[in-house]
Parts: sequence; structure tokens; C-alpha cells
Amino acid sequence: MSHPDRLPDLFVDRSLGRIEVPRLLRDHGLRLTTLAERYGIPADERVSDVRWLKDSGERGEAVLMKDARIRYNEAEKIAVMRFGVQCFCLSRQDLPAADMANRFIQKHRPHRRRLLPFYRRLYLGRRRGKAEKSSIGGDVRQSGMAFDR
Repeated sequence: MSHPDRLPDLFVDRSLGRIEVPRLLRDHGLRLTTLAERYGIPADERVSDVRWLKDSGERGEAVLMKDARIRYNEAEKIAVMRFGVQCFCLSRQDLPAADMANRFIQKHRPHRRRLLPFYRRLYLGRRRGKAEKSSIGGDVRQSGMAFDR
């Protein structure tokens, strides 16, 4: 497979690891950069989330992660909005690499429809009748955020 047309390049946060998940995503044909590739090792361990969110947003990349705490950090939420970052976050922290990669592969299509910033949590099972939940805090009209439901 090749990287789908109109799908932005991807940025993979350190929370998904440096090797296995990126390899599986690349094997599926997706173009991506890991945090370690962009900033180098061991510098990648010291790069702030706000910095890589800014850099990813300026490059027009969609972000893949499993660090759900971003929803509670005001500086990171502001960075998502200010730099137009499209964030996809796994809701479970205990998944094997193959399951993490498969979840992102199954859900990569929403990147094509949204150009505005958003944060989307990807659930493995059904929850309250929905497979996904979008949130970053506040009312959509108040925050100016776009949510993909």
C-alpha cells in the first residue's frame, strides 16, 4: 500500500515507541516521522509536548499518540488549537504494538475530512454506543476546535 492521497504525513509521539509501531505503520504504506527521528536520541526524551505539537502543526502533520493527558494540560490544548494540530490518541495504554498500529490504520480516513485542529480518542471497543470520542475540553463553539465524530 502507499500513503493515501490527501492524508497528511504523520508524526508519532514517543508514547507509541520508537521502533515497532512506526515500522508497522510504514509497512502499511504510511509516511511518518517519529519524535526520535526528528529530534535525535537522547534529545527526544527532553523535547516538550508543546514544542513537538507546534512543529507538527507547522508541518501540517497529523499526530498519533497514546498520551491522553494532553486533554488536561492547558498549554498543550492551546498548542493544538494555535497550530492546527490533528491529534489521534489511543484510549488504552496496555495494547501490544500490533494492536496500536492496527487501530490507527483502521481510523486514518478522518484526517482527510478535517483541516481544523482536533483531538480524537480512539477506543478499541464500543463505549456508550460509540466507537470513538472526541474531546479537548469546552464547547466546540467556545473553543473554536473542530471535532470529528
